Amino acid sequence: MPSWRQLIGWSAAGLESITLMLATPAARSTSRIDYAKADLVALVARMDAARQQAMPAARAKIDAMHQDIALFGLGAAGIFEARRAQIEADAAIQTALRLIENNSREFVASVSAILSTTHGEIADRSAYFNRTVSSFYFLIIGTSLLCVAAGAAIFFYVRRAVIFRLTGLQRYMQAQVEGQAATVSIAGEDEIAEMARAAQFFVTTIEERERSTRAILEGSPIGVMISGRDGRLVFSNARWRELARVADDQVADLDPRAFYRTDADRQRVARLFHEQGRLRDCEIEVRALDGTPLWLLLTMEPFVFRSQPATLSWFYDYTERRRMDDELRLAKEAAEAATQAKSTFLATMSHEIRTPMNGVLGMLELLQETALDTEQRELADVVRESASSLLKIIDDILDFSKIEAGKLEIERVPMSPLALVEGVADALAPNAQKKKLQLTTFVDSSVPRMVEGDPVRLRQILFNLIGNAIKFTERGEIAVRLSADAAGPDGMMLRMLVRDTGIGLSPESRAQLFQPFVQADGSTTRRFGGTGLGLSICRGLVERMGGEIGVDSTPGEGSTFWFTIAVAPSTAPVPEEPDLSGLRVLLIEDSRTVREVLAAYLAAKGVHVEIADTAEAGLDLLLRLTASNITVDEADTAGDAVSRACQCERPRRAGAGSGRP
Repeated sequence: MPSWRQLIGWSAAGLESITLMLATPAARSTSRIDYAKADLVALVARMDAARQQAMPAARAKIDAMHQDIALFGLGAAGIFEARRAQIEADAAIQTALRLIENNSREFVASVSAILSTTHGEIADRSAYFNRTVSSFYFLIIGTSLLCVAAGAAIFFYVRRAVIFRLTGLQRYMQAQVEGQAATVSIAGEDEIAEMARAAQFFVTTIEERERSTRAILEGSPIGVMISGRDGRLVFSNARWRELARVADDQVADLDPRAFYRTDADRQRVARLFHEQGRLRDCEIEVRALDGTPLWLLLTMEPFVFRSQPATLSWFYDYTERRRMDDELRLAKEAAEAATQAKSTFLATMSHEIRTPMNGVLGMLELLQETALDTEQRELADVVRESASSLLKIIDDILDFSKIEAGKLEIERVPMSPLALVEGVADALAPNAQKKKLQLTTFVDSSVPRMVEGDPVRLRQILFNLIGNAIKFTERGEIAVRLSADAAGPDGMMLRMLVRDTGIGLSPESRAQLFQPFVQADGSTTRRFGGTGLGLSICRGLVERMGGEIGVDSTPGEGSTFWFTIAVAPSTAPVPEEPDLSGLRVLLIEDSRTVREVLAAYLAAKGVHVEIADTAEAGLDLLLRLTASNITVDEADTAGDAVSRACQCERPRRAGAGSGRP
């Protein structure tokens, strides 16, 4: 995964952690805090995994924020422990309030009962007192009023010093939960003052943590937005406002749904979010408040914000990258159009040039049939060879243009792989003999006698590869091998190898060898000629015949070109061949490659082969064995000696044949 995706993953998990910590003050029970803390542990682990996979430079930038989030959430003085303490303190306050209220009621009831009892006694004895102590009437009334005033004073003192303070502390905590500003008095040294100071410390700590969290959100490179159930914006960070081109004073009355380019886009996002329950990296095109088009990656999660259901959204801006992708696509389309126009031009011009060239060659053939002196005939031969070379170049350009334009058609007709390979070798054998090179061909017995394919295009590939091998080889040999590579339900793959002992290729040359107009190096063109289209055409033909082409080479040691093609089974009749099974043949050949090829051919026909690498060794072997047939390589300098020796020693069974591959 690229580093920026790791950062996005870390940022997304970090934002979830932060929003989870922001929602913690809304928790009403310690069990909810435990669940939230467990979720934060999983998110921190996910952030740590993304951080470990990020590039070192990016990891260094996010380490500090990562540690802050882990400390604020999971530390001993973290938000969860602070909220737990708040809940426990709130419960203690409620218990104390209920206890004080009950004690107040009991005290008032006791005072009222005392007053009632006193008033009754006074009423019962008033007559007695009126009669006996009429002089103390005003004193008794004053005493009664004093008792009532004392009870009322005690009640109002308890109400003001205890009940009002506890109620104020409760309102203060409730205001903090609802996110509203409030104050509480911390004067005094009693238990209520201690509770107020503890609550104020808790709220101050939470506010500091919240400011740190908001600072992280505001500094995030990813836009963050929280929308309520009605879709209205309830929170946004600076990056989101920057993307939306929205001023801070415009946020309050903003409807984020207005930024969708079309209503269909908005409905698509809503449908995906509803079906999946969440949304990950959805590509959308939006328009900012000033009309600027933007491409964003949108991620949405259900969320609880201030005790209300909401939706948390992340926005990653990849407008610039999208623009670069579009420019690359347009450039690619323009290049493809230019290539198509070039191929069409080449095809047209090749046709136009080839027509008069065929006329030139025809006239040269007629000219050579007339009476010419020696010098004129030599000049005519040079002109004809030059015209033939030019026509070959034109044919290469025409084939290349057809391949580039995708108009090259591949036929499926019956053909004999053995006859085709041998035919190409026979045609190129004179060129090999001129350079004193040994050209051998071998068709494995696994290759069917008849298949269906395109013999014209296969012959063209072989002419090119074998011709190149002869051209670039100064001494040694060229070996051509054909075998069955793999069988399939619709036919089989044939594998062809052309191995030479020529100049070889460097790894740099091999990397660009099959590109059009490319040869091994500049000196190759000057020394050997050619357009550099041959191998490119071979690659195009092989690919259209369902195969692939390649080369293995070592500079100075030669090259092995190989290719595979797909062929289909053929129902065409197979020519009959003589039955050679049971014969014994003495094979004398100084070339190891030729010996192996002839021995394999003869063994496939059921022939028992005796092999010797020199005439003398063959003669010794012949004297020891009774051979049914003797195959002698007439090119061997000692061939006549072997024949004469055979006629002298074994006149009854001697024979000779051709062993040329």
